[in-house]
Amino acid sequence: MPGFMEYVGGLCSSFSFHGPADLALATKLKFLKNKIRSCVAFERRHRDAVYNKKKEAVEKLEKEAELRDLRPTELQHREECKSFMLEYDRVKMLDYRQKARVKWAVEGDENTGFFHGVINANTSNNRINGLMVNGEWVSNPTVIKDKAFTFFAEKFKEPMKDRPPFVCPNLSRLTNSEAELLIEPFSLAEIKEAVWSCDGEKAPGPDGFNFKFIKRCWEGLKDDFMAVFEEFF
Repeated sequence: MPGFMEYVGGLCSSFSFHGPADLALATKLKFLKNKIRSCVAFERRHRDAVYNKKKEAVEKLEKEAELRDLRPTELQHREECKSFMLEYDRVKMLDYRQKARVKWAVEGDENTGFFHGVINANTSNNRINGLMVNGEWVSNPTVIKDKAFTFFAEKFKEPMKDRPPFVCPNLSRLTNSEAELLIEPFSLAEIKEAVWSCDGEKAPGPDGFNFKFIKRCWEGLKDDFMAVFEEFF
């Protein structure tokens, strides 16, 4: 859509939110989704009207071509109309493909439903509904968790207070600078690298956006992503 990126950039600049960073990002994406949906619906109605006019013009010129030779201006107008119609059909097919991906992501398919059923059945079969403790059946979840934790804590308890040292000078080890990298704050460059390593054409998430949108609108979203990672750090 002509001017779409400028429109999204203006929306990102005008958005403000006071609260946790992750909630701010989720709210911003929801705000963008609603605004873009309205904009796209308006643009689609406009393009549909133009498409119908172009189609009528082409049909009229083709009928005229059966009776006489078309003038150069008429041929040029026909070519422009055909180009618009081809581009319109291409964009429409992209829209249908995206909607199909959204539908698949939300509703799944028969295989997804089958595997979810298997997983739920395994979860149900593996659930511990109760334990026999000192001859008494206990079903309280808190007591079950405490008994399970105590049981495995005893299994993994260190039996020896003083163990012989493990001497092996040839083992690879991190340098001090490499070790410091493990506890450094996230940088915008590595966040961007992680985003750019993701395939942009995958089915979108629950917010309705795929990574292609995030990459294209990175300038308006990078500060929000950085705030999320800083808060997490």
